[in-house]
Amino acid sequence: MQKPREQVADAEALLDITNSLVASVKAHGHDGITPSDFVNGLLRDFGRQDGPSTSADGSRNLIAWKDIGVAVSHIFSSCPGCCTM
Repeated sequence: MQKPREQVADAEALLDITNSLVASVKAHGHDGITPSDFVNGLLRDFGRQDGPSTSADGSRNLIAWKDIGVAVSHIFSSCPGCCTM
């Protein structure tokens, strides 16, 4: 049995990310990427090509979300600073 609510939640999260990226790109110039370009890039770089992969709950994973997390983790890492307390 598939989990349609989880698929909807994933799609909504991807749409929010895409909209944020498009707004950011448009703020830097008029010739930005389109939402379609962004999704195509995600699928090209992080899409699973090795057949249907299923998670523990039986739903299909078409995008390697863990790989995306690893690719952007450096953005969220701690930076050097000065501790005063």
